Amino acid sequence: MKYTLEELREEVFKDVYNVYEVFQSFFGEDFVDLQFNDNGLTFDAKYLIPSNIDEESLADTDLTDEELNEAKALGKAWTPYIYVWWPTVTITNEHDRSVRIQDLYAKIALSLDGTIPYEHGGFKLLRSTFSYVQFKEGYVHSHLPRLYHSDINEVKRWEVPCLGSGPIRQTILDLHNNNEEALWMLFCQELSLYVTVESLTGGPYCRLEEIGVGANSTEYAGYSKEALPKLKDIIRRWYSIDPGFLTELIKNFTTYYIEKGHLSFSYTDNAFIPGMSFYDFTIDISNSFIEWYNSLAEKPMTKDALFDHHILISATTANRKFYTARNNTANIDISRYEGTPLFTFKGKQISLHINNVTAEGTHNQIILLNHLIADFIIKNILKVINYRYENRHNRNQDTGEETSTSSTKICYI
Repeated sequence: MKYTLEELREEVFKDVYNVYEVFQSFFGEDFVDLQFNDNGLTFDAKYLIPSNIDEESLADTDLTDEELNEAKALGKAWTPYIYVWWPTVTITNEHDRSVRIQDLYAKIALSLDGTIPYEHGGFKLLRSTFSYVQFKEGYVHSHLPRLYHSDINEVKRWEVPCLGSGPIRQTILDLHNNNEEALWMLFCQELSLYVTVESLTGGPYCRLEEIGVGANSTEYAGYSKEALPKLKDIIRRWYSIDPGFLTELIKNFTTYYIEKGHLSFSYTDNAFIPGMSFYDFTIDISNSFIEWYNSLAEKPMTKDALFDHHILISATTANRKFYTARNNTANIDISRYEGTPLFTFKGKQISLHINNVTAEGTHNQIILLNHLIADFIIKNILKVINYRYENRHNRNQDTGEETSTSSTKICYI
C-alpha cells in the first residue's frame, strides 16, 4: 500500500489518533493538543520512513508488511502526549469552600497502541497562571505538592497528582491494558471532575482554605499539656532582653489580665481548668495585653521592638484556627519568575504569568501574644487556684467549717 508522509504518520499512530478524537469530542478541539516527544527532539513524520526508502519516493512506493512494521517500530521511539487545557477551574471541597484557579493543564502519555504506558502514572498537571497569593504560598492545586521557590525550574515541572482512592485510579489501571473508546470516555469524564474537587478526607497536599492565611500554626493549636515552665526558662528564650525587665512586664500584665480580662474556669475531675476554648483564650489574653500596653504612660519598649523580640506575633485567623507566615513566602520576587517559558500548546508558547494582586480571601489579620508567655500565665493562674482550693477544701474537711470567699488578691510569678 502507498502512503503519503501524512498518511504514514496517521497509520503508525492510528490508535493514538483514535484516543485524541475522544478527547477532542469531550473537551473541544480548542482545549486539547497532541504532541510527540523524544527527549526534546521536535517530531517530524520523516522519522517514520523505513530505512530503505527516501522521502521523495515514499508516495510512489508500495510498502511491504515488513517496511510498515519498521515504520511502526520507529514510531515507538516517540511518546505521544495529549494535553488538556482548562482556562479556569473552580475547586470545591466538602465544606462548600472553593477557590478559582486559571490555566490548568493536564498531560497524558500514550503508547503506540493507545494505552497508557506502565511507567506513567496516568497524567500530570501544571499551571501557567497564578494569583499573587497562590504563587506566593505555592498553591498549584489541592492534589499537587506545594510549590517551593528555591529553584526556578520547579515552576516548569509537571507533577503527578495524588489520586487517593478515587475512581480515576482504577480507570488508569484499566487503560494500561485496554484502549477501548468507552474507557477513554470514562477517563475524560473522571478527569474533568477530578480537577474540580478537593477531598478533605483524602488528605490534600494543600488545603484551599489555607490559601492566604499561611501555615497552620502548631504553636497556637491548643492548650499546652507540658509541665509548668519556670520563669527563668521562659526568660531564657529572650536572651536579648534584660531578665528583670521581662519579669516585671509579665508580672504587671498578669495582674492587669486577672482584673480586666474575661478569663473563666470550669471544674472537672477535682480540678479547675480553663473555661474558654483555646482560641477564645488566645484572642482574649492577646487583646488584653495590647490594651494594657497601650494604657501605659511610659512604654518601656516600642511597638516594633515588641514584634522584633517576638513578644507579639503577626498571624491570621480562619475557621477559628491560627496561621502564621510560611518560612518560604516572606519575600518572593515575582519578576524572577514572570514570563518563564513552560511548554507549547497548539504551537503557541505557554509562559508563566503571575497576577500582581496581593489581596485574596477574607481572612482576618491579628496580633497574638507569644504563646510561651500566654501559656506561662494561664498555667500559673490555674496552679494558684487549684492549690488554694485544695488546701481550703482539706482544712474545711478537718474543721467542719463552711467555705467562705476571700477577697485577698494574690499574683504568683
